[in-house]
Amino acid sequence: GLYNPANLGPEGQALAHAFENMGDTESNFHTRFPNFRVYIPELLRVRNTGEPYISFNPAYTSGKASLIIGAIDKRGLLERITRACYLHNINVESAEIYTTGNAEYPRELKLGLGFDIFNLDISELRDVNGFLGQLEDIIQERREIEIREKPVAILRAVEYDSVLKPAHYDGGYILIGDSRDEKGVLWSVCSLLSNQLQANITEASGGTAPYTHRVKRIIAFNSQLPKDQLVAAHREHLT
Repeated sequence: GLYNPANLGPEGQALAHAFENMGDTESNFHTRFPNFRVYIPELLRVRNTGEPYISFNPAYTSGKASLIIGAIDKRGLLERITRACYLHNINVESAEIYTTGNAEYPRELKLGLGFDIFNLDISELRDVNGFLGQLEDIIQERREIEIREKPVAILRAVEYDSVLKPAHYDGGYILIGDSRDEKGVLWSVCSLLSNQLQANITEASGGTAPYTHRVKRIIAFNSQLPKDQLVAAHREHLT
């Protein structure tokens, strides 16, 4: 149950402000998602129970679907979500990723929360229930399912290239990537960011450009790696 956003209590108001006051990737959360507050009850439930909120809405006539996820924001969350998509032959056409972990949010919120919105190509998805069950398991880290393909090989095949820029806060970076649009691109980038650059992804935006079959994404993240090591890892794995 979603309910009237005007009825938010103090905790709900604090959580709403935490999301709405962010914007490190040249985007404005509040203007992009004006109806966001209707999801606050579900996000408070996520925070209190640890169980993710997953809303999957397919449009079967077009082979497309939207996916909205609210979850405790642990490092690697986006990698786990996109891994489940790749395992089920789903292409992530666009992604909007936000987390309170990158905002000045009140201490009483205790845990960072992620709010993620995806547009998917599900034309090759064969088992919706299997996907949703595996997605929840992977988000909860109840199952560890590896992918045989190497992320670097996937990115080379789609001619992936990226530019790394410093963000306006210490330890923060922005990755601007471009490639042909194929399944597994976003998972590959997230996997390399998490494993090679020790990145905690805080925001992501972008998707497939109309009529071009190319995808451009902007990913904001922070990392405790020394800058020279991080720049070298980026050059080796993501260019």
